[in-house]
Amino acid sequence: MIKMNATEFKLNLNELKAERTRRGLSQEKLAEELGQRASWISRRESGVTDITIPEFYQIAQAMGCTKAEANSLLKRVTGE
Repeated sequence: MIKMNATEFKLNLNELKAERTRRGLSQEKLAEELGQRASWISRRESGVTDITIPEFYQIAQAMGCTKAEANSLLKRVTGE
């Protein structure tokens, strides 16, 4: 499984957090949508835990992103 490592890929995980807050979601609410704990979101937003591509898209979907919005967000996170 491909993992996006914040250091190796120089991810801008602040974009992921910013999108969550723009959509008015707390880490707790987003985690609840995903059936996870808030710490699960926190570790991925901070880069402590690598995020997989499927996890990224699950998070984006739980935030209410369309496929196009999720792809745009991925480009912002990866700097592409």
